[in-house]
Amino acid sequence: MIEDFYIDCVKQSKTITVGTHGQQVIISINIDIKGYLGSSTQNNVVVAGKSTIESTYKFYTNYFTWNIGDTIIYENNIYEVVAQPKNTAHKDNHCKLILKRLDGVKDEYI
Repeated sequence: MIEDFYIDCVKQSKTITVGTHGQQVIISINIDIKGYLGSSTQNNVVVAGKSTIESTYKFYTNYFTWNIGDTIIYENNIYEVVAQPKNTAHKDNHCKLILKRLDGVKDEYI
């Protein structure tokens, strides 16, 4: 079963709250989860008129509460959720997410 390959990782999501002086404050919420980073897909994309390759990754987990833009820290790399999660086989035992690796970003800045 795919769950046999799950390792410890961290889900990070953002929420906005109001500070003591009425200003908006962005808070990062970390949740320990388990998951597995599967295969990658490379696509040619054009950015600022230049062709480049963008890689996306399949990620499997038994945690089901996700938003596009949430991030995952997996083996000291940071990935961003770029597509709505799918309940694999509609059996509520795990879901599949599509991720993009964020290079050059440290977790304290996410």
